[in-house]
Amino acid sequence: MQEQNTNYNPPVYPTGKPKKTIPTFIGVAIIVVVAVLLFGGIFAWQYYFVKPIPQVFQPVGQVNSTAGWETYTNAQYGFEFKYPSKVALENTEKGFSLTHSVPFYHADPCNLKDGGYINKITDFEVVGTVENGDVNEVLRAAKYYGVDFDSSGKPILKDNYNPKEFKIGNLTGYLVTMGAEGCGVDVYYLSLKNNTTLILRNSWVGEFSAGSGDLGQFDNLDGIILPNKRLEYFNQILSSFKFTTPDQTAGWKTYTNTQYGFEIKYNPNYYANANNSLPGGNAGFYVSISYAEPNAGPVVPSYWYQVTIKQGVSSLSALKNSYAGGTFTNTIIPGQEALDIKYKFLAGAGGDVHSVGIIKNNMAYIVDYFETGNSQKIEHEKEFEQMLSTFKFTK
Repeated sequence: MQEQNTNYNPPVYPTGKPKKTIPTFIGVAIIVVVAVLLFGGIFAWQYYFVKPIPQVFQPVGQVNSTAGWETYTNAQYGFEFKYPSKVALENTEKGFSLTHSVPFYHADPCNLKDGGYINKITDFEVVGTVENGDVNEVLRAAKYYGVDFDSSGKPILKDNYNPKEFKIGNLTGYLVTMGAEGCGVDVYYLSLKNNTTLILRNSWVGEFSAGSGDLGQFDNLDGIILPNKRLEYFNQILSSFKFTTPDQTAGWKTYTNTQYGFEIKYNPNYYANANNSLPGGNAGFYVSISYAEPNAGPVVPSYWYQVTIKQGVSSLSALKNSYAGGTFTNTIIPGQEALDIKYKFLAGAGGDVHSVGIIKNNMAYIVDYFETGNSQKIEHEKEFEQMLSTFKFTK
């Protein structure tokens, strides 16, 4: 007879309706929506009803980044800027250069043709020149390949092509970039006063290019200007640029005559040749100023300037009567009544003369400009006016 299992428990079946469950992805979505509404409500409440506290910048111990720097001044073209004292400045015929280098014998990374070695790393080199003409004219004269100009004479700007518009501080103009393999130059054409243009050539440093090998091998050289500092210096130099009042005669020579008590400035490329008697043996004096060297032989310049002293002339009307013909206009030059005179010399066969005369101590002081050609007459006339503006009595 089999033994019965007295521990048997019959299954219990649930009663009533089964409970419904929410899928996981729906639950997550609900949580996200609730969170968005909650934080959105808080943000809206702060935005519309809570007044924000303004954040005010309080400069503490503000440092002038160019403090202690040197100042370069170009009186002729009317500008100045600051530059680091560790950079060497050199004045050139048309501007300036700023350079810095450290001694280090190494392969020249920018001599792609012949290779070779050099004794230093030039880690900063900026050369500035001033050219006559507005920035568009000067850029056009450079004749860069692929740079076109519109009917108004302005360059046509194209994305990722030369030139690019450039502006920093008081300077505006264009940037032209030329180079390859980390060797090249950035050329800036910047507008100055009096229809002139400053051209800045900022040379790249090939030693810091990817093609030079180990980019870190120069970083610890004593005194070297690293790329970031080089860029910082350049931007600070341009940011410190200021316009000043141009003096077109800055750097000119000065002719001084103690006997007759006057002085006048003239182009440093000219020579002054004095004579103690006037043509025809008349009493007086003249000094001719031109590009012809004194005692260089029978050289007749195509144009020249002159200061003539005529004795025994007591008034502007007497000065006018001393000329056989011409046009005469009363004028004023620095505080002095004067006579403006224009006539032909050598019966018109020689050329044109423009003179301005002043009377002092029974003598006529006459500043002359003689022109035998016409190709550069406008420029020579401007130079004459500049010379005339520097004429003054010294006694």
